[in-house]
Amino acid sequence: MLKKVSDTIGINVFVYSFDGAGDAVFPAVLPTTTDILNNFFAELPKVTPTDFIVNKDTLVTIPLSQGAISEEALVQRLNESFTLADHMGVL
Repeated sequence: MLKKVSDTIGINVFVYSFDGAGDAVFPAVLPTTTDILNNFFAELPKVTPTDFIVNKDTLVTIPLSQGAISEEALVQRLNESFTLADHMGVL
């Protein structure tokens, strides 16, 4: 579902893995380092899946969702997050 949504709206997905294993949809994953955990999960439980929006130029990170959510909920969260980030000037 994440792949479908990301392809539809044209955003890149970078997959990090706690155990280094990918899956059928995202077979290539990046290792989760201590720095990644500290930066992304400083105030969040370390659970999967967890989705973030990250500005690749400024590295501003916005938590998007934790746990399994529907496609509709993901699209809604993306829309809300992009609108708020644009309003605040952080992305």
